[in-house]
Amino acid sequence: MSAANIAEHFDRKAAGWDADERRRALAGDIVRAVEREIGNSARPKLLDYGAGTGLCSIALAPKCSSILAVDVSPEMQRC
Repeated sequence: MSAANIAEHFDRKAAGWDADERRRALAGDIVRAVEREIGNSARPKLLDYGAGTGLCSIALAPKCSSILAVDVSPEMQRC
């Protein structure tokens, strides 16, 4: 599958992406795991590659000095 096809696939799913309870629960698990790893360290910089709608980035923002969130899908980035 090409990058363009992948982007189109996720563009079509973007509007309802965050409505999926399983997806939100998984994002919560990821956020808690990252929080355990960073602990009380000086607010790290975070790269969220494949950020989707930013569920994890938004939740981790208060713990980080900066976040770069990227995704192949323009529609995901708009949500």
